[in-house]
Amino acid sequence: MLVYCGPPYQGTTEYGAFDGFDHDLFWDTMREWSKNNTVVVSEYSAPEDFKCVAEFSSQMGMTTSGKRPKRSEKIFTCNNLTGLLKVDKFFD
Repeated sequence: MLVYCGPPYQGTTEYGAFDGFDHDLFWDTMREWSKNNTVVVSEYSAPEDFKCVAEFSSQMGMTTSGKRPKRSEKIFTCNNLTGLLKVDKFFD
């Protein structure tokens, strides 16, 4: 199976149902699922045993200053998908 996960990004503002999200448990679960599946995760960063297979720049929502800062979002996998995902960039 191909499993895509987009957890609450670590180090960002917590809200509502995602307050107290256990990132360590999440990554342990991704390792376990990766044993029999192809797992891809959207995050800003990942543990060292995960490999970044794609990266793109996006703009955040409005801030109190009225500016929209850029951020670098990444796609990680515990499996080696480099040969399958040949993506230089998604967006400018």
